[in-house]
Formats: sequence, C-alpha cells, structure tokens
Amino acid sequence: MALDLEGRVLDANEPLLAASGYALEELRGLPFSSFVAPGRRQGPSGHFESLVKGEIDSYRVERRYRSRSGEPRDVDLSVSLVRDDAGAPVMCLAVLHDVTERKRTEAALRLSEERYRALVEQAPLSIQILAPDGTTRQVNAAWERLWGATPEQVAGYNMLEDKQLEALGILTYIQRAFAGETVLIPAVHYDPAATVPGMAPGHGRWVSAVMYPLKDDDGQVREVVLIHEDISAQMLADEQRREATELLQRVIQQSGDAVIVADADGVVRIFNPAAERLYGVKAAPTRPEQWTEHYRLLRMDGTSLPFEETALYRAVHGQLVSDFRWQVQWTDGTLRPMIGTAAPLQTPDGRPAGAVLIVRDETERVSAEAERERMLEQTRRAHRDLEAASRVKDEFLATLSHELRTPLNAILGWARILRIRSSDPEALHPLEVIERNAVAQARLIDDLLDVSGIITGKVALRVEQVDLERVARAALETVRPAADARGVRIEFQAQDHLPLIAGDAQRLQQVLWNLLSNGVKFTEAGGRVSLSLVNEERNLLITVSDTGIGISPTILPYVFERFTQGDASPTRAHTGLGLGLAIVRHLAELHGGTVSAESAGPGHGATFRVWLPVSGSPGR
Repeated sequence: MALDLEGRVLDANEPLLAASGYALEELRGLPFSSFVAPGRRQGPSGHFESLVKGEIDSYRVERRYRSRSGEPRDVDLSVSLVRDDAGAPVMCLAVLHDVTERKRTEAALRLSEERYRALVEQAPLSIQILAPDGTTRQVNAAWERLWGATPEQVAGYNMLEDKQLEALGILTYIQRAFAGETVLIPAVHYDPAATVPGMAPGHGRWVSAVMYPLKDDDGQVREVVLIHEDISAQMLADEQRREATELLQRVIQQSGDAVIVADADGVVRIFNPAAERLYGVKAAPTRPEQWTEHYRLLRMDGTSLPFEETALYRAVHGQLVSDFRWQVQWTDGTLRPMIGTAAPLQTPDGRPAGAVLIVRDETERVSAEAERERMLEQTRRAHRDLEAASRVKDEFLATLSHELRTPLNAILGWARILRIRSSDPEALHPLEVIERNAVAQARLIDDLLDVSGIITGKVALRVEQVDLERVARAALETVRPAADARGVRIEFQAQDHLPLIAGDAQRLQQVLWNLLSNGVKFTEAGGRVSLSLVNEERNLLITVSDTGIGISPTILPYVFERFTQGDASPTRAHTGLGLGLAIVRHLAELHGGTVSAESAGPGHGATFRVWLPVSGSPGR
C-alpha cells in the first residue's frame, strides 16, 4: 500500500484489497488510520511523523485493523519512506503481513498455560513437575503441605538417584515414566528426610502416585508430572480394620460360645470350634435348606425344626431374634437343648450382609433347673411337714396349758387357804414355797397360752386411749418386790406431757412387766434396771436397760424368737421357757410398733427398746 506524506492511501495491491474487502476506489484518499479496529483508532503515529520528517527511514509495529466486513485482523506493519533522487521524501510504502491466526494461537497457548499453572497450583493433590534429568522444576502448594518442604529444599534432589525409592522397589516404575510411559506407582511409605538433604523428620507418608510424561511434537519427553495422593489415613484405617478383623477372628475361634455366621444368601461361612463341639459336626459351607438335616435340628417338643423357623435364617432376613430355644440330636441319639441369639449384619452402606448366631449349650442349665425344682419341691414338702408339726405342737401346747391350769388353780387356791388359816409356824414356810412356785408355774402357763393365742390369731386388743406412764408405774409396782428380794435397784424416768396412745392397757403392761422382770431376773444383787419413756414425735420410745449378765452376740439376733434362752443347759441358773421376749415382740407389733435389743456381750448388760406409734389405730 502506497501512502502520501499525510498518511492517505494512494494505491494498494490485489492481495491487500482481497484481504481487506475494499475496492481501490474506496480506499484511495482515505487516511490509513481509519482502518484501525474500534478502540484503537488514532491519528498518524509518532513513528509516521518521524518517518515523513526524514528522521527515520522505516519502522515496524503490530496493529489491529478492521476489514470492510468489520472483522478485526492483526497485522505486522512495516512502513518505509520513499525519497526522490534529491533525497526528499515523496511517499511512504506500507507492507502488511496478516498475523491474526498466529495471534490466536499464541493467545490460546497463553490461556492453556495459565489454566495449566492454575490447575497445578490449586489442585488438592500433590503435584511435582520434573525435568527429564530427574530434577524438580516445580511443585504446588499441596506438595509443600504434604511433605513439609519448600521448592528450595529440593533444588539439589534428583529422583532418579533416590536410594530409598530403589529400596522400596518403585524406582523402575519411575524410570518407565521418564522413558515415556504413563505409570501407576504402588502405594509405599516414603520419608523424604531419609534422602532429601535438609528435610525435617516426621513427614513420612503413605502415598499412591501416578506419573505421566509431557512430550514435544517430536515425541521427546519434555517434563514428567508426578501426582501424589496421601493415603496415610486410609492405610491406618485399613491396618486398624485388619487388626480388628484378626482380633475378631481370634475371639470367634477361642470363644467358649458357639459362633455361626452366614452370608447374605444364608450360606454358613463361619462355624467356630465351639460350634463344632456343640453340634458334633465339622465346619463346612452349608445352605439353609441343608441345615435341618446336617445339624439335626429339633424343636423343644422333639419334632423336626424347619430351617425357616431357625433364629439364623430369620436374622439373615432382617429379624433380631433373642433367647431362641431348640434341640440338637447327636449321632448317638443324645438330645442337647440350645439357646441362641441371632442378629442381622450389614455393610457400612447399610446393605444386608448376612447374620451371626451365638449359641449356648443349655444341657447343664436344664439339668440344674430340674434338680433345683426337685430340691425346691423337697423343701416345700419339708416346709409343709414342719408347719404341720408346728401346728400340732402349738395345738398341743394350748391344750396342755388349759389342762395344767385346772389342777394348778386348785393347788394355788388350797395353798393360799392353808397359809392363811395355818397357825403352825413350821408349816407356814412350806406353804409359801408351794404358793410361790404355783404362781411361777401359772405365769409359765399364761405365757404358753399367750403365745398360742398369738400364733393362732386369737389375741384381740381392747383399744382405748392409754396413759403409758400410768401403765409403766403399775408394771414397776408389780415387779418391785422381786427386785427388792434380789437386791436390784429400779430407776424410772418419764418425759413430761407424754401423749396418749391407742392401745390395750393390760397388754402394754404385760410388755413392760416382761421387759422389767427379764432385767431383774438376769441382774445380780447391787445391779440396776432402768425404765424410760420418751416422746419422739411420731412414736413413744420405751427403753429398758440393765447392768446384768448381757447377751452373747450369737444369741442376740434371736432373742425375740420363741423358746430362745442364753443358757439352754439342764444346769442353767435362770428358769423359764424363753417366751417373754417373743410375747413382747408380738404384742408390740399388734400395736403397730417395733422392738430392738442391744448388748455389748456377756457381762455388759442389755438394752431393749419398744417404739409405739402415737397416732393411728394399732393392728388386731
């Protein structure tokens, strides 16, 4: 294209006209700058001004121009000054080379490289780009995080010379990648501190890797890309899972319980040694329809057990079955009762994986249960016999007491009459002995009658509002002569304003008399028996304590039982049937109360307490 010194078009050749889409008549006289693409329109450049002034002979620039259709085109523009023979500028000659396609290729290449760099930098996996000689050209941020290193630390590292990789057996894989293959590298545990100078320890990792070469147009390896994936957590989980599986297998094999595992199709896959011993068969894959015959399964009633009813089959189909009972018949005909629990198994994603059955031999338990039932029946029979014997004894005591009272009343009455009427001093003492022993015997008979009435439920209370202090003083007066005769001091203390209680005054006096006379009987001369009454808001507390012979720890828990005596030998110093404290307990309970006894042991006295409710009616 020829331009005048003002930059207007003078002429243009055919290739330019064809490329621009203009006719020569349309171009002639137009400023060359009018063809500049939108956004780049401008007047004559500084280069053009310098050219027409003769300051330079030519210049070369890249410009984007617009064709007649409006399509922008990139061109390499060379403009030269044409002079006349005198050297004066005449016109300019512009040569345009269309570089649009080259520019597009360069832009695409730049975009590809930018994307590649962004992919490498932002990739979550570790990427290491290696030169053909094995040195490192580039690493991404994930690589730095994975190995705890910087690119500077591996500047002198050559992968093809790494002895650790050779020892791990993967150097040959790496060499194949440098030779032009895409290679998957097996998982290994690699510690860069062992081979890379300056690397801190503690960054060893389990990694899997892939390597692929980048080749030029001639097929030569230009770079090798190494992508690592950190699988340390997965390997640790696999190891833990493997250890757990091995532990579970050991537990199953060594378990004393039979363990049977079936897969999702119901085929028995695990049949541990305990199961072999229990069933009398060896482990073997067995389908459900074979179970009944192979394992000789029976219901508890002795009929054949269909496999569909078994706990394991039901668990394979999703049921949890607990305490299922059946029998196994051994080859010798022996029946062994079993109990088992079966549960479904699932894969981690929730799909059915089969079932497990835990079985225990019930033979010993069933035998022990039968023996226990037999012994219980014997015990119940013996208990019934004892109750019958006790009932006969109680009836005998009641009858005997009534039969003894009639002649005893006659003896006591005549002894009193003779003592009153007798004027013979020598006869008076024997009559007093007869009367005293008859009275003692009458009290024993009364005790027997009371116990008999209590046992048979014939004791009825005549309930009224009772002043317990008055009852206590009456009981004290009754027992005082015996205490004085033995040289035992009696003390009494009652809290002021004691409330009345609902009860039978005569029976409550009997309770107090029994406790006091018991204390006097077992206390030596010079000793003391004390009685106190205390209001404990909801209860009145009766306390009788003595300084007597005390109670043995072996006897103490049973002192309120019938016929319990501290000394049961024929030569014992204190007479009695051992009924007084039993009567105390029963009468207190009839009044809704409770009793207790304490003693530090022989020689340390004893303390008896009775709690009687202040409010409410006593039982009958």
